[in-house]
Amino acid sequence: MGGWKGDEEGEARNMGPWYTHRAPVSQQIGKVNTKKVQCGVCEMYFLPYNLTGIACWKSVLMKRAEWGLKEADEKLKKWAPTRLYNSVKLCSFCAQLVVPEAEIDMAVTMPTKPPAALLTASKQTDMSKEI
Repeated sequence: MGGWKGDEEGEARNMGPWYTHRAPVSQQIGKVNTKKVQCGVCEMYFLPYNLTGIACWKSVLMKRAEWGLKEADEKLKKWAPTRLYNSVKLCSFCAQLVVPEAEIDMAVTMPTKPPAALLTASKQTDMSKEI
């Protein structure tokens, strides 16, 4: 009386060809990754593709030390330099706090007065224009 083949005879239901021929879970395309990774600064857990920023541990620990965390100072003194320069993943919010902006760096590193060599070179070009 049922719509499935074998219902009346007590046989197993026919699940269709897709059920017996599907790939094992390890080979399925687009499977969802539920493993979460910790952000280096805020220590919140995110999916790996949401951790878009990257920085070295030293810059992360220096930022934490600026905020007054004593354990960051201890780690800066205790950790070997090879460990301090390993990369760490950051969430997008913390990446803007730790990774410096290129424009800000240029403003800090550019001198306020031009070097003396540039001044003398510009005077020589002005004199050549007068002749």
